[in-house]
Amino acid sequence: AASAVTALQLAPEPLPARVVTGNGRYESENSTREGVSSSVTAAGFSGRGYINNFVRDGQFVEFRVNAPEAGAYRAALRYSAGGGAAIRALVIENGAAVKLNTVKLEFAATPNWQTWAELTATITLPAGSSHLRVLFNKDSGSRNWLNLDALTLEAAR
Repeated sequence: AASAVTALQLAPEPLPARVVTGNGRYESENSTREGVSSSVTAAGFSGRGYINNFVRDGQFVEFRVNAPEAGAYRAALRYSAGGGAAIRALVIENGAAVKLNTVKLEFAATPNWQTWAELTATITLPAGSSHLRVLFNKDSGSRNWLNLDALTLEAAR
């Protein structure tokens, strides 16, 4: 008689995001995060998935990045906002977790959750390690749902 076999594969904890040699891309699902989920439901994402359920105070996605030299960088966030325009705060800290700056991010609405767009901000980073935290903070105007797929970081020209 045949018997049923059930296999359970445990997914590892989120891996720290690192620069992929040559393109500076950081996948959201590999980031440090608080209170958000990862998903694969909305087609068109990159990597292994994206971050969703991102709509409550205190939730964040934090990318640990490495700038080869101090200066201006172009931070491009790939996202979808099928529920309407969304706002988040981008908190920039150095590698010692000292806050350097906060930038307001205004994500335009996308036609649906499967349509991905890109929001670009020019930021200043010190040489070496930094933390870029995309934060839902009602006090700074955060609102609406947001799916976050990836961050691409490159020197501003």
